[in-house]
Amino acid sequence: MARYFSASRTRRSKLLLLVALLCVASGVVWLMAVVNINNNTLTNGLATSATSVDPPVATTSVAPPTTSGAPSSTSTTLAPHETALALLIAEMPLRDKALQLLVLGGQGTDFLSTIQERVGSVCVGGVFLVESQGNWVPTESGGVSATDVVEPTLDCRVLPLVATDAEAGTQVLKVPVDPLTHPRRLDVGVREDLDKAATEFMERATRFANDLANTGVHLNLGVVADVDVDPSHHMAQQQRSFGDDPAVVTALVEAMVAGHCKAGVAGVLKHFPNQGATLADPHLGDSVSSNTYEQWQSFGAVPYRNTNAAVVMVGHIRYPDIDQNRPASLSPEIIGGWLRSDLGFSGVVITDDIAAMRGVSEQGTVGARAVAAIDAGVDLVLFVAHDEIAEVVTAIVDRANTDPSFLQRIDESLERVLRLKASFGLVAPLNPEQFPQNRC
Repeated sequence: MARYFSASRTRRSKLLLLVALLCVASGVVWLMAVVNINNNTLTNGLATSATSVDPPVATTSVAPPTTSGAPSSTSTTLAPHETALALLIAEMPLRDKALQLLVLGGQGTDFLSTIQERVGSVCVGGVFLVESQGNWVPTESGGVSATDVVEPTLDCRVLPLVATDAEAGTQVLKVPVDPLTHPRRLDVGVREDLDKAATEFMERATRFANDLANTGVHLNLGVVADVDVDPSHHMAQQQRSFGDDPAVVTALVEAMVAGHCKAGVAGVLKHFPNQGATLADPHLGDSVSSNTYEQWQSFGAVPYRNTNAAVVMVGHIRYPDIDQNRPASLSPEIIGGWLRSDLGFSGVVITDDIAAMRGVSEQGTVGARAVAAIDAGVDLVLFVAHDEIAEVVTAIVDRANTDPSFLQRIDESLERVLRLKASFGLVAPLNPEQFPQNRC
């Protein structure tokens, strides 16, 4: 019996030891499970925390006004040069914006000082220089320069474009350089071999535009894209246009633009929609087209279709029963519809002279004409004289202060103008290499 109890105690002791060992093992397993859960929780927490923090990205809360009408309040990731452009537009005072949409002419080499007195700034969209006004200054090398005129603007953050009017031939040549041979007088006749004639014309245009560039010109308002409708009409009588065949005119216009592009000058097509279809000279009176819209589409529109030109000039040409008889330069239907929508032109639009030409002088005050042109879709308004510049700026600012849609219209034009200027290196914070497509 004692041996039994002894053996029983021994078995009980072994059993208790086994139970104890099992308990310890269970505790270790439980502890490891807890630790593993905590580790997983910690790891997951860190991972979640890492993915919940957005990395820093280059963004701007100021979206530039665009021609596509994108809302300006949307935060958009932009390239650095686009961000700089957006900020420049957003920070520019309204009066400065108004001035950036004006190209102004005047007498002598110091007319910007008068503009400074009247509007408090010389930082304008552009200056229009002509020989008859004494704007060009001789250089030591025997040429001429725009330096004296633009010198007062050197402190402007955005410098002005220098524009002149230098057509092929000698009838309209407002800068003293050797003229560009008119296509009618090329070595190779356009009827004989159009391709060779266009090549010759492009080479001549390149040399001509190099001379313009050496004077300081950025814009040549002299690429005549008019197609003659009738020998009795105004442009045909003056023999300034390139003929009555839309295909020939287009080839020669493209050659002239390409030559200017090679020289770093923007050749400006004119006079949209087609001065070749008008009997009257718009400098002297009302200029009404003899073509319908349908006729224009297959004729006068051809040289503008798919053009590489950066700028198009809109003339003071009326079309009966189109847009309440407004001249093209003041017509939303012609600028926004025919030029922008029908032809897909996305470059800069400039008017013919708004100040003195009789084809537009009856369309209200000079300030009202400027506002109407911008409202119609024009980006640059040309004034060959600046006598009423204060009235013009006031009219633009007053309209923008009371009409948000007009202010948006200004910003759209300002963006196009600044892109063009940036391509010439005229905008201080912007690298011209970022905007090459805006020149040609």
